[in-house]
Amino acid sequence: MKNDISRLIKSAHQNAIDKGFWPEGIKNDYGHKDQTLFLIITELAEAVEALRKGRLANKMKFDNCNTEENFVSCFKDYIKDSLEDEFADAFIRMCDFAGAYDAKPTVIKKYFEAECEALAGIKITNITSHVLTISKTVMDIKYYPWTAQYLGEAMAKIYHFMQSTGKDLLWYVEMKMKYNSHREHKHGKAF
Repeated sequence: MKNDISRLIKSAHQNAIDKGFWPEGIKNDYGHKDQTLFLIITELAEAVEALRKGRLANKMKFDNCNTEENFVSCFKDYIKDSLEDEFADAFIRMCDFAGAYDAKPTVIKKYFEAECEALAGIKITNITSHVLTISKTVMDIKYYPWTAQYLGEAMAKIYHFMQSTGKDLLWYVEMKMKYNSHREHKHGKAF
């Protein structure tokens, strides 16, 4: 996963630009930076909500259904709005943020690796507490100048959760990015 971070940052940010999330000059708007950070937090909250509602991805049914012609409908039926999908969304938004604000992928990878090592062997017993910890790490980006460090740590926390539950985060991120490429301008939302 760590070797894919640079590629994911470039791809996620380019897709966000293509979908209209980064109009010319918006990076200098401090309110937009806050909005972008908050959208990461909302994706994390949606992951908890998906778990509360028992919405887990059904990768086996997706794999059996999926062809290039019906990818979008299969994704909507078996992956969309699931716990895994929402964590992938949060991860993608973090990658987009890194691309937008020129957070160095090498620094992100360094902190991603360090956080993965620190979390190794730790069992997550309460997902809401874990998501709250990720949210706090994301919020720290607003108040401290160490954007790449906090992004790397937050990404590692999502990766750790997915790995500890036997889920391939990279696969879900790539499928969500593919799905997003088929969506309308700003995914049909105001921002």
